[in-house]
Amino acid sequence: MDRIRRLASAIAAALVLFQTAIAAPAAELSLTADERAWLEAHPVVRVGADFYAPVVLFEGAIGPLEGVAGDYLAAAADRFGVRFDVVLRTHQSHGRVMRGLREGEIDLVPAVMADHPDIRHGRAGATAAYLSIPVVIVTLVDAPYVDTLRALRSQRVAAVPPIASRLREMEFEADVEVAPPHIGLSGVATGRWDAYVGDLPTITHHLGEQAVTNVKINGELPMPTRVAMAVRPEDEVLARLLDRAFEAIPMEERDAIWRRWFRVTYEQSLLVSPWLWVGAGTVLLVLCVALIRVRRLSHRVGAIQATVDSLDQHLLSAHLDSAGRIAEVTNALCMATGFTSVDLVGRRLGEVGVPAAAEDMPVERLMGTVRGGRAWTGEFTLTRNDGTSLWARAVVSPRRRKGETVGFTVLWQDISESKRYRDLSLCDELTGLYNRRHFNAEAPKHLADARQKGSLFCLVSVDVDNFKAYNDTYGHAAGDGVLIAVGDVLREGLRRDNDLACRLGGEEFVVTFTVIESADAHRIGEDLRRRLQARVIPHRKAPSGVVTASFGLVVSGPGDTRDVEALLAAADAALYAAKHDGRNRVAVADVSEGPLWAGRSMMTRVAERDADLSDGLPNVASPLAMPDAPEPKTANERLLPSTQR
Repeated sequence: MDRIRRLASAIAAALVLFQTAIAAPAAELSLTADERAWLEAHPVVRVGADFYAPVVLFEGAIGPLEGVAGDYLAAAADRFGVRFDVVLRTHQSHGRVMRGLREGEIDLVPAVMADHPDIRHGRAGATAAYLSIPVVIVTLVDAPYVDTLRALRSQRVAAVPPIASRLREMEFEADVEVAPPHIGLSGVATGRWDAYVGDLPTITHHLGEQAVTNVKINGELPMPTRVAMAVRPEDEVLARLLDRAFEAIPMEERDAIWRRWFRVTYEQSLLVSPWLWVGAGTVLLVLCVALIRVRRLSHRVGAIQATVDSLDQHLLSAHLDSAGRIAEVTNALCMATGFTSVDLVGRRLGEVGVPAAAEDMPVERLMGTVRGGRAWTGEFTLTRNDGTSLWARAVVSPRRRKGETVGFTVLWQDISESKRYRDLSLCDELTGLYNRRHFNAEAPKHLADARQKGSLFCLVSVDVDNFKAYNDTYGHAAGDGVLIAVGDVLREGLRRDNDLACRLGGEEFVVTFTVIESADAHRIGEDLRRRLQARVIPHRKAPSGVVTASFGLVVSGPGDTRDVEALLAAADAALYAAKHDGRNRVAVADVSEGPLWAGRSMMTRVAERDADLSDGLPNVASPLAMPDAPEPKTANERLLPSTQR
C-alpha cells in the first residue's frame, strides 16, 4: 500500500512539473559577445524567398512575408531588433534561392526541408526544425477512415515526389505513383486513384483552388515534413540566434500561429506508429502520452473552427435544401454579390443567377440533372445587388443520404477576369464590335436558329464610302474615328440579343438580324444608313459632303439552303450594286426567284460600268447600266437598289 501511495505521489508531481514546463513563460534572452557583435554588424538580414509553399510562406497583402515562416521571423525581429528584407523572390524555383545563399547573394532562406541536400553536405547551415508539417491522406468522401498505414496496402495510391520516395524507403507495400497535387486530387475525385498523399499546406491550398467537392482529408501519416531555416555556412551565429528566438516563443503564441495558418478540416482518426506505445506499461508514460494527445486533439478542434471561418471568408458557396431553396451561404458569396445572407436565404438558385447558356440549359433542367444524382459543371452568371453580373465557373452537386437526394451544394469560382480576356480575343480592338473570328463561329448558329424558328435571317454587308479618299485627306487617326463612329451606329441600331455586328477588316462591316416581314429588313438597313449620315462627319471628297456608307442586304427565308458564306457573297454583290448606283444607299439581293441571273455576272456588269467612269467616281445621276441582261424570270437572285424596291 505504501508503494502505491509513493507511486501516486510521484505521478502527481511529474504531472505538475510537465504542465508547469508547458505553461512557463520564456526567460529573457541574454546574448553572448559574439552574438551582440554579429547583430551590430548585420542590422539588416537579406532574405531569399521562394513563394512555393502556401501557408508556410507566401507574399501577401499585409507584408513581404506571410505564413508560418513570416510570423516566426517577426518574433525574431522583435527580440533582436534586426530587419529581415526580402531581396530575392522566386516562385516554385527553390534551387534559385539556395544558389543565392551559396553565392552570398542572401543571408537566409526562411523555409527549407530540414534534410535538404545542401544542409546534409555542409553547403548551407540551418536552424533546428521549427515546424513539423503533417502528411495527410486524401480519399473520396464516402471512403472509410484510414486507421493504419496497412489500410492503404491494397489501394491505388499517388503522392507528391518527396513523400513517394519516403514511402518507398519505408517499404510501403503498394505501388505508389508520383503526381503533382492538382492532378492527384483530380485523380482521386475521378476514381483513378483510391488515395493521394501530400503535405497539409499544399493539400489545403489546392483544395481551395480546385472545385472538387467529393474528396476529403481522411487521415495523417506518422512521417511529418520538418521545416527549418537555411543560412550561409559561415553564419552559424545567425542560426543560433534564430534557434534561441524560436525557443523563446511562448506555447500559446505557437498555438496561435498554428491556428492562424493551418486551416483545414480532416478526419481525426489519426495513424499512430507503434513506437509511441513502447513502454506503455508504466502509468507515468501512459498519463504523459494521454496529456500530449489531449493537447494535440485540442489543436485539431481549433483547426476545424479556423477552417470553417476561413472557408466562410474565401469560398463562394451555398447549400440548398431538397426543394432547391438556399438554406445557407458563405460570407464570401455575400461579399461578392453585395447581398446579405438574409437577402439570399430562401431564394431559388435561378433567382441569384443562371447558367451562361440559359437557353440550352435553364435552371429547371439543371436542377433536374442534379436531382438524378449527377453533378453539373459549367459557366454561371451571378447577379450582383447593383445589377451587374459576375461570371463564375460553377459546380452543382447533390447531397445524398441513404440513396436519396437531401439537398445540394453549389460552388462558384470567379472567372470574370479570364472571361474578359477571352472576350478581347473575339472583339475588334478599335470599334469594340466582334471580329471576323466571332462572326465565322456565331453567324452559322444564328442562321440555323432562325430557320428552326421560321424567321427571316438577314445579313447586311456594310462599307464606308470613299474611305481611302477620307484617309488621304484627313489622316489615319481621323479615319479610325470614322470606323469607331460606324461601330457605334451599328451597336445603337442593333440592340436585341440575337443581333450580331462585326468588323471584318478595314472599312468593311457585317451585321445579321432576324425579322418576320421582309419589309422590316429593308427598314432596319435604311435606319442604320440614316443614323450614320445624321452624324454629319465632314468629308469634302464625298459628293454629299459627309461620311456615308453603302449597304448590301440579303434576306434568307423558307426553302433557302444557302450557308453563311453564300449569303455573304450575295450581300457583297448587293453592296457593289449600291456603290455603283451612287453610294449611300441600301441595295437588296432579291432571293424570291431561281438561280443567279444567267448571262454575264454582276461583277462583269460592274466592270463594264467602271470602264465608263472617267473620274473614278460613280455617276450619281445615272442608274447602274445593265445592257443585254436577260429578264430575271428564272433568276434565283436579282439585285435592285433600295430606291427601286
